[in-house]
Amino acid sequence: MNRVATGPAAPPPVGAAGIVDAARFDALLRELLSKYLALVGQSRTLPVVSITGLLRFVCLSLRWLFSIYGLIVAAALDITIRPLWNLFGHKTLAPWSRWPLRWLASPFRTLHRGEVSGLRFFSLRAVIRLFLFYRLSQRLDPLMLYLKERRVYQFLEAPTAVDAGWFDDRVETLRACREVIGSQLGAAVVASAAGSATIFALAPKLWQLAPDDWKAPLLTLVRFGLDRLPIALQSSDALRPPTLPEVALMAAAYLVWILVTGWIDLRALVRAADLQGMESGFFDACGIERVRDVPVDLIGCALLAILAFVPAALQDPTINPAQRCLIISLFVCLPLYALVRRWWFHTDEAGAAPATR
Repeated sequence: MNRVATGPAAPPPVGAAGIVDAARFDALLRELLSKYLALVGQSRTLPVVSITGLLRFVCLSLRWLFSIYGLIVAAALDITIRPLWNLFGHKTLAPWSRWPLRWLASPFRTLHRGEVSGLRFFSLRAVIRLFLFYRLSQRLDPLMLYLKERRVYQFLEAPTAVDAGWFDDRVETLRACREVIGSQLGAAVVASAAGSATIFALAPKLWQLAPDDWKAPLLTLVRFGLDRLPIALQSSDALRPPTLPEVALMAAAYLVWILVTGWIDLRALVRAADLQGMESGFFDACGIERVRDVPVDLIGCALLAILAFVPAALQDPTINPAQRCLIISLFVCLPLYALVRRWWFHTDEAGAAPATR
């Protein structure tokens, strides 16, 4: 039998007689919007400013160093002792190759999943809410467009069977939800800018109030790899306050770091609420293309590495080539690897199951 060439099939319609029935669509939409509003309410209870991420970052940095050197030692043991271990008939893994290796390799497995959750700085509630409102708005727009498209398809297929009121009610509900979120988005932008500006404005005052015994370690933390940039200090006075170019560069770097921290905190909220799985199931059931999040944390991490750590490693005469390659690999190649894993291999969508009812 000859087949007649036809155009692309229309997406499944929504409505009383559609493939995705109206009752199921309403149930999924109600559950999704309630989850959105619950997240908005939960974001109000977050601390205004939190430094726990910075403390955790310091601990994880030590963990990274321990893992790197530990893996080198474990590799040396495998090369030298494993042949003798196998020679005497021990076919199982050596004692040092079991749980210690898994523990040492856990930071690299985190990067393999496309995550840099340990790279956190000051957590600002306003920044987290800013990213949250932006993310929710990205999901509501495709839903409204989807309903409008389904209404057109149903009109073309059966003009007399279209329930215009049903479509209008759902579109109006989504539009109202988007307006509620959008009204808070502007306030979140203002609060984020005010919070970041307050931190940098209070820094000189806090510097004057800090004891002299604290200033040297504080400067070491604030510069954090920027002290060997071309505009760096040439003086050996560790207590001298930074110059204006240094302050501008540090402010830009730490502003990026604050944004990265906000995005990491947002991903933690979304993951704890299992929001991505619910969204993926809803969108798949309706035939809507999933909305991908811009990897702000990974892009910001790579940007920080390029601006701060690579110039420091290239210009430091005390670093040998092996150490220089190690530093560049850690701070540039690893974030780029995590970016490739998340964006091209969709590791952030692993485990997102379709919604069932």
